[in-house]
Amino acid sequence: MMKVSARLKNYFTFGFQLPRSRWRYKYNYNNYNTAVIAFFIPVLIGLVLSGFRSTGDLRNVTIIADGRAINFSTTKNFVGDALTAANIEYDKDDIVMPPAMASLVDGEVITLRRVKREVLEKEVLLPYETKILENNRLRIGSEVELRAGSPGMRIDRVERDLIDGNLIEEKVVASDVLMEPISRKIYKGTRTTGSTIKSLTMAATAYTAGAESCWPSVDGLTCVLKQAGYGVAAVDPRVINLGTRLYIEGYGFAVASDIGGAIKGNRIDLFMSNVKTAREFGKRTVKVHLLD
Repeated sequence: MMKVSARLKNYFTFGFQLPRSRWRYKYNYNNYNTAVIAFFIPVLIGLVLSGFRSTGDLRNVTIIADGRAINFSTTKNFVGDALTAANIEYDKDDIVMPPAMASLVDGEVITLRRVKREVLEKEVLLPYETKILENNRLRIGSEVELRAGSPGMRIDRVERDLIDGNLIEEKVVASDVLMEPISRKIYKGTRTTGSTIKSLTMAATAYTAGAESCWPSVDGLTCVLKQAGYGVAAVDPRVINLGTRLYIEGYGFAVASDIGGAIKGNRIDLFMSNVKTAREFGKRTVKVHLLD
């Protein structure tokens, strides 16, 4: 009989030996790895083969995507492969049901829903408030606009989530105010006695204290020896008495304290601080409220 060396016997031994006084589990590291591999390889092969069917098996599949239904037959084994075979592209954000890694069965209905996230900018008008100031020079029920209101402007950066083009969620992620709103100011009358406020519609022009407007009198004084400045109005005394307090829409408060050779009848000349402003004002029709 051939004798086996102790070293070789130890190498190939995998089992239990019963020594004199106790059990001992004796194994060799290389022999253990070999046994584990030998056990798991058939299992792994079985799992892999169970996930694949014969490439000759045709499966009838319906794909619903992008608003249409596609019916076709394929030998592919997985949902994702069937979509690729149908030339339908999708990305990781899209919703695929069943999941792309699911096994494909005959008669499968695959639904693809497009998920899109977009960021856009929206202009938002900021409403203005109206401030009411009481004025005892005005009769109750009378209102005079001191300043017209103007809405502000804000830019919102909006993030929108859509599924198949339908809005699912929208949220503002950032805002930037480009222009603050300007409040509207009005005088509201509180006077209970006296005559009703008289209003006139007049042709208005603008002038300055310089030679371009007042030649040869360029001393800057009005006809009542008042220093010319913003709030001085030249009128025809036959229409508006000198010294009358006025409110001119689009200009503000003024006092009738000057006259002019060309200011006759239903005309009014409003003082401006410089030629540029006067030219920009030009000639226009205004409403003049007589406060006295």
